[in-house]
Amino acid sequence: MVADRTTQTIEPFPNFWLALAILLLAGHIRHLLYLGFFPTAYIMRAAHERFRDRAPFDLDQRLAPWVRALAKVGLVALVLALATTWREDLLTLQPTAASRYPVDAATFLKSVKVKGRLYNPAGWGGYLSYHLFPGYRVFADGRRVEVGEEVNWDGLRLLSRSDDGEPLFRKYRIEIAIIPMRWYVSSPALARDRWYLAYRDDIAVVLLRDGPSLGENMEKVCDFYRKNPKLKRNAVWAGRPPKPGGESTPIDVPSALSRCSETTPVIQGSLGPPPR
Repeated sequence: MVADRTTQTIEPFPNFWLALAILLLAGHIRHLLYLGFFPTAYIMRAAHERFRDRAPFDLDQRLAPWVRALAKVGLVALVLALATTWREDLLTLQPTAASRYPVDAATFLKSVKVKGRLYNPAGWGGYLSYHLFPGYRVFADGRRVEVGEEVNWDGLRLLSRSDDGEPLFRKYRIEIAIIPMRWYVSSPALARDRWYLAYRDDIAVVLLRDGPSLGENMEKVCDFYRKNPKLKRNAVWAGRPPKPGGESTPIDVPSALSRCSETTPVIQGSLGPPPR
């Protein structure tokens, strides 16, 4: 006697393809894989098969319309959440990303590809990591528990520069800083002989700090502005020039353009005293 062999197939649960599309969209936008998706999906499949031909509970007869409506609202909310993460201006019809995040400054960093450790405020960490990784590794982002209390407090001190920031910049060997413009201009000045303005706009300022990579970084910045001369206005401060012997202000940091030479394409070595 030959045993009767039947082929078992796994059939997708109802709305499988819609759920899969949402999963792929979530993975593309948020770079996340929801590990509980497939177990939950097949639990839903089993429940569907279990109760397909009969009413599962008496209460379900009254609650079923509300449950279905809630599920639809949740699905719409999920799609909108993903869509507005992808395009933050979708609901407001305004370029909110450009007003909240360093969009153009991140584009600049992505173009010049300078080297060294980056400092950034934690609030910008997720945006910068999404757009600049793996070329740059952010100093901090929303994962405050993972980095620890010390790094969180140091990051705030570097942002406000309420204390002398130079020891902390040396501690973390920072060579690049991207700082909100409103914070930068309202905080104490940086050392003129250690920092150079690489880029600025109304949202952010990008600075290069003296260090092992400064010569190469300056070469890259100078080359960028040679190729994009219309953007040179972003490499100089919009305020008045500093007064000789006057009190130092944040916009006294010299522009990288002051170190660029049209006749010398390569800048060798460090442009200032080495970090102590």
